[in-house]
Amino acid sequence: MPWRCCVPGCKGYDEAKSMGVVFHGLPTRDPQRCRTWLKAIQNPRFDENTPVSRYSGVRVCSLHFTAEDYEEDFRAKILNIAPKPMLKGGAVPSWWMTCKIFVFSVQCRKKISNKLVKFRQD
Repeated sequence: MPWRCCVPGCKGYDEAKSMGVVFHGLPTRDPQRCRTWLKAIQNPRFDENTPVSRYSGVRVCSLHFTAEDYEEDFRAKILNIAPKPMLKGGAVPSWWMTCKIFVFSVQCRKKISNKLVKFRQD
């Protein structure tokens, strides 16, 4: 089953996946951080007061994080392989204000490509 991003207005799974977008699960092992994510996402279907165990299948795509939200993958550098995107412990989804509807317009594609290039260069 393909993952879907739970951020309102984020669409285009197939194209996103082909561009290297990854999906992050909510941090359900850290209830306070999970509530922070839910508050930031502002999806009316999710309530930050609901037990976090109900959100184990909820995903947020990498388009909603900045390059600074990711840890450096030293293993990938040492082995000269593609880096695996790992979020830092305090990362919270925040990047959707500059591209309100993710239907992959030309402008959005450019922003996404620039983010991915920056992430892979770091």
